[in-house]
Amino acid sequence: MPDWINIVRNRIAPLRLEPAAECSLAEELAQHLEDRYHEYRSGGAVEEEAIQKALSELDDLYPLRAELQGRHGMAKYDPVQDYTALSGNFMGEI
Repeated sequence: MPDWINIVRNRIAPLRLEPAAECSLAEELAQHLEDRYHEYRSGGAVEEEAIQKALSELDDLYPLRAELQGRHGMAKYDPVQDYTALSGNFMGEI
């Protein structure tokens, strides 16, 4: 049986996710592929066919990329400071 986690990591590397998000996604997708592989095998597919069918689910990463950009597209920033409360001392405010 293939090493699903390494296959998934190689396939999603171009997405350039944060390490924690990549790890989580890789584990989830690897489990999905393993489950699909077992489904295909129990359905009568030979090993190579089951592997290819499971891997075909990773062929189109564009929908995944769009979904991830929606979730992780913006970096976290500190909230904008209320400048009305500043003392007027520029160096002190920095």
